[in-house]
Amino acid sequence: MTVMTMGDLRLPEINFRSFRPFLLGLLGLLAVGSCGWMMLRATSSPQVAELQIEGAFDRVAAADVEAVLRPQLDQGFLALPLADARDRLATLPWVARSRVERIWPGTLRVRVWEREPFARWNDGQLLDTESKVFAPKAEEIPAKLPLLGGIEGHEREVMETYQRLEERLRGSPFVLAALSQDARGEWTARTRDGIELRLGRGAPDDKLDMLLGAVLHKLAEELPQVEHIDLRYTNGFAVGWRSQPQPATGGSEKNG
Repeated sequence: MTVMTMGDLRLPEINFRSFRPFLLGLLGLLAVGSCGWMMLRATSSPQVAELQIEGAFDRVAAADVEAVLRPQLDQGFLALPLADARDRLATLPWVARSRVERIWPGTLRVRVWEREPFARWNDGQLLDTESKVFAPKAEEIPAKLPLLGGIEGHEREVMETYQRLEERLRGSPFVLAALSQDARGEWTARTRDGIELRLGRGAPDDKLDMLLGAVLHKLAEELPQVEHIDLRYTNGFAVGWRSQPQPATGGSEKNG
């Protein structure tokens, strides 16, 4: 008879390292299966469970955001294309940019940033503070904004030129209300008092010394009668009058 004591018991040695690939593979399969189950559950849901809309709204209404996204919400939580949602939001005129993200298990969070209008642009459009053109409803265009104009692709140039001129002319009798550049590169400005400033091509900033110097000195008492001031001359200026008094000229150029 063989008697076995605990001290004589020997368990076979197991090399757990040999099972490591198997265990890692099993964990991977479980993870993939879990994700697949969650995806199936999310995509099988007929609608997003919750729509969160965030933003400091002034011109954009939360109802407008919901309305433009509504056709997509029944595609399922994961099936809903986020890029398409952002493209839909971009069709709202006052939306500058947006962020759309999924929050588990079924919330779609939308963050909207509104455009900040800087000026009226050409005919029936607005220019925002990032020099982007957009077209809201006519009744949404603030009438007190300055009027800027130019050809496509020159929006930032016109905006930045207006900012420089407006700062330089602030506090003078020539406070700007409008500035435009035509297809030939000719600059034309208009003051709040309705005086047209013909600035010509090149940098209109270069005409301001003449305007605030010789022009203002000569016309200070007659500005209410001035219709336009032509600064396109090399060494002078010309004046057009509202009621045709004896016209004034500067330098060696004739009155236009």
